[in-house]
Amino acid sequence: MFSPTNKLTQYWINKKEDKGFTLIELLVVVIILGIMSSIALPNLIKQVEKAREAEAKNNLGAINRAQQAYRFQEGIFATTLQDLGRDLTVGSYNGSNYETQFYSYSVDGIPSANTVRHLATPQPFYTNELKVFASAVFISGNLVQTVICQANNTNITPVIVNPTTCNNGTFVGR
Repeated sequence: MFSPTNKLTQYWINKKEDKGFTLIELLVVVIILGIMSSIALPNLIKQVEKAREAEAKNNLGAINRAQQAYRFQEGIFATTLQDLGRDLTVGSYNGSNYETQFYSYSVDGIPSANTVRHLATPQPFYTNELKVFASAVFISGNLVQTVICQANNTNITPVIVNPTTCNNGTFVGR
């Protein structure tokens, strides 16, 4: 069965272990890693942008809720975000807007008796990457409607006309 005279058996017994990799093997591995990273990197970048934009949606939702509470307590909407008080924690206040690393939040225009609008504008470094968001609170009698609209493209500001119309954008939250 096992014969040391067999040439194949002798070859395997006497064979010295190869050490290291050939240049071809290393090049194949590098090429495979390059292809995998070229596929994965764009998806990773998109996920990072989505996470940053989710921050804007969440903060606008918090601003909308704070405006509703303020309106029910004071009878009018707050004209600045600072008027909403210490309960609003969407970043640091810089004198006119609340700011985070990625977005600046402000009241858009002058609130009317039944409507207030807000903007989430990307910080200057991110203007070509992140989209602008708009939100609004509409009160009609006992009915309260809140909406959040995302711009269709970067560098475009969406305008919420009424609870069912968002120019230059699409609704992403209510």
